Amino acid sequence: DNEKTLVSKVVSKLPLEALRYLAGECNYGGKVTDANDRVLLATILEKCYSEEVALSNNFALSASGKYATPSITNPSRAQLLEHVDALPALPDPEVFCLHANADVSKDRADAEAMCRDLLKMSADGASEETNVNLQTESGESSTEGEVSEEDSSNTTNESDKNTAIKQIINDAMARLPSNFNVEKTREKLPDAYADSLGTTLCQEMSRYNKLLLNIRRSLHEIEAALAGRAAFSAESEASKKAIERNAVPEAWKKVSYPSLKPFSSYFDDLLERCNMLNTWDRNGKPPAVFWISGFFFAQSFLTAALQNYSRKHKLPVDEIAFDFEPIEGDASDITEPPEDGVYVSGLFLEGCGWDKEKMQLVESEKNVLHSKAPTFWFKPRKADEIEQNARYDCPCYRTAERRGTLATTGHSTNFIMHVKIPTKEPAEHWIKRGVALLTQLSE
Repeated sequence: DNEKTLVSKVVSKLPLEALRYLAGECNYGGKVTDANDRVLLATILEKCYSEEVALSNNFALSASGKYATPSITNPSRAQLLEHVDALPALPDPEVFCLHANADVSKDRADAEAMCRDLLKMSADGASEETNVNLQTESGESSTEGEVSEEDSSNTTNESDKNTAIKQIINDAMARLPSNFNVEKTREKLPDAYADSLGTTLCQEMSRYNKLLLNIRRSLHEIEAALAGRAAFSAESEASKKAIERNAVPEAWKKVSYPSLKPFSSYFDDLLERCNMLNTWDRNGKPPAVFWISGFFFAQSFLTAALQNYSRKHKLPVDEIAFDFEPIEGDASDITEPPEDGVYVSGLFLEGCGWDKEKMQLVESEKNVLHSKAPTFWFKPRKADEIEQNARYDCPCYRTAERRGTLATTGHSTNFIMHVKIPTKEPAEHWIKRGVALLTQLSE
């Protein structure tokens, strides 16, 4: 008892906050530059540098207790090494506080990366194959007029491949929509000061016009080269090879919104985005529910929604922010927009599930990597009036890559914002789970 009392007194004097700052900010802080990663790091250190760890033997560091501190008080170096050697050789996701589904995600990502590399190798290798004269059984070389079975097979395969890519290119050209008439749309819109969302619509149309022009030019160049009317340039050749692998050409990515989708899914997604803008323009008013996944630059849309509220209520825009409320039911059931703010749909949860009855975050089901998030009401309010309550500040990203660069606008090319979502568990639980919202999946 005296020893426990002494240890307790020593622990109570430990500068735990200073130690957490030293490890999290001084030691690792300069290497971890992403703000959300720094929050995760601080949350993990909060558990490791704590009185519970210092006072307890065999303190569980994971849910199952498989990973724990040594059960011996003041262990020697040899005992510490023995404890470490007894840990599993292959770490389970729980050691990183992740759900078991993280193993599925990792294995799937590894398999997809391997398949992509194999496709690149096979596509490049096939284009660089050279015909070799085969020796006959008698040792005599084949004559110049003869064509080996391998040569014939290669020619047939190349012909079939060109036929298939021609069909894909022609189909894409036929389905690609015309450019938006931005000037005509701008004339139909109300005063820009009263409705900033109309300005957002025109800006989005201009961005998509640039992308559509690039894609249309690229497809025409490939089609002309395949038909023999022009020679392949380095860019059109690379674009053709990418489409053959069902990948988005790099030339398109340079002027595109971020996306990890394969070519076929990317093209369908592009058409759906353009259709959203066409419907908005045709109706002459914003939709009741905004499909946030369809915006080229979602931050512009969110800023416009705040500006509308700011001008309506005559409040400084830098003093207001969004509060968030999940809405029951399907987005298609909503026919009228809210009085203030916007309804937003099209988000996906990664790292957790959604309880439709209790309207809160729950653990993921086995082998279910993504869950459809509810429709949210983005409610503008004075920033100092927004309460945290039992909610998790969930980061929202455009793609599952979860990383981006700082654009000239001052915004990240991937991270959008934090969305407060109701939860029964402490927010720290979901931080360590790596829970995030995505505007699009990679499929």
